Formats: sequence, C-alpha cells, structure tokens
Amino acid sequence: MADRPNADRDSRDTLADAEAEAAKEAAALAGAERGSGAKVTKPRVRTAGAARPRAKPAPPAAAPPAGVTAAPAEVELAGDVALSQGGAEHVRARSVTVSQGGIRDATAQDVTVRQGGIGRLQATDVAVTQGGIGFVRADRVSVELGGLGAALAGEVQATQAIVTNVVAREARIGQSFVRSIVAGSVHFDRPSVVGVLVARRVDGDVRVLLDWRGGLAIGAMLGLVMAFVRRRS
Repeated sequence: MADRPNADRDSRDTLADAEAEAAKEAAALAGAERGSGAKVTKPRVRTAGAARPRAKPAPPAAAPPAGVTAAPAEVELAGDVALSQGGAEHVRARSVTVSQGGIRDATAQDVTVRQGGIGRLQATDVAVTQGGIGFVRADRVSVELGGLGAALAGEVQATQAIVTNVVAREARIGQSFVRSIVAGSVHFDRPSVVGVLVARRVDGDVRVLLDWRGGLAIGAMLGLVMAFVRRRS
C-alpha cells in the first residue's frame, strides 16, 4: 500500500513525457509542411437535398380577338360580335354569334344562335340551333331544335321546334308544333301539329287543331268577352 503514491507519480510522468513527444512530432510535421510549400485545402461539402424548382414565368395574357365582345353592357359596333357564355343588354352590329349566352335586344344583319337566346331581335338572316328567340323581325328565320316566341318574317323555317306565332310570306315546317301560322304559303316537310292555320296555299302532312274559320270564330268571341269586361269595369 505504501508503494501506491509512487506508482501514480510514475504513471503521470510517463503520460507527460508521451504528450511532450507528441507535441514535438506535431511541431516538426508542421515545420516540414511549411518548408515544402504544400497547400492544404479543405474539401467542399455539398448537401444532397431536393433541388428547389424554378418558378416558371407566367404566360402573357392572350389578347381577345378583334370584334369579340362579351361584356354585360351595351355594344354598338359596325363589325362582328361573338358572345360565349356571357350576356349583353343591347347589341348593334353587322353580325352576331351567340354560343351559350344571351342578349336582351339585338340588331344585326346576320345572327347565329347556338345554345343561347335573344329576347328581341331585328335582323336580315337568323339561324337558331338549340336556342331560342322571344321576338324576331327578319327576312329569313331558321330554327332547329329550338324555340321561337313570335316571328314576323319573309321566310320562316322550323325543324323539330316549338313556335308560338308566325306571320310570314312563306313558311316551311318540319316535325314541329306551331300554335298559329298566318302565311301566304305553308309547306310541311314532315308531320307537324298546328293550332291555327291561315294560309292561301298549304301542302304536306299536317294536323290542324283549328282552321281559319274556327280561329275567326274564337277571335270574335274573345273580342266580345273583352268588350263585356271593359264595359263592366
């Protein structure tokens, strides 16, 4: 037990001698590197991570084609107006095309309606497909798979359509229902149904619910009823 302090002292001396020798070797190695002029560079470390995607520049906004207007306001142009999935109050143009849209009032030369509608229209040529027009005054009107409230025209053609009133010089009806027709001549391409038919010349397959004599009688009766109501009021 008495030799224990001496053993500890010897081990500390040995450790100190070893540290001193290591320091000498390190100093000698550093001096040799400085003498040789060798340049020690640290390696660059690149972190392997997900690259951040570069933001793609937004494409420039496409300019609307000339003559196309879809604003819910009054449009008055001398050119062409195309309405797609929109609406307008009043339109005045050379030609009007409506696709899944609507116009309250329009005046144009050529009008095309596809799955849309126009409330009141004055035009030269009108073509309606799967759409409707409330009132139209035109030279030529064509309605297919659509509806027509009232038409005052030179020529009216209705195919698989529902028409309320027609006053025309010539009418051509195919597989349609028309409440009343007043025309110079009416041709029925396919079987159709007409409520009241007044015409100088009629040909084709048609079922008339009430001819012009019955229409005149009903009109006279309604006139008497209206006069009686006004007198009572």
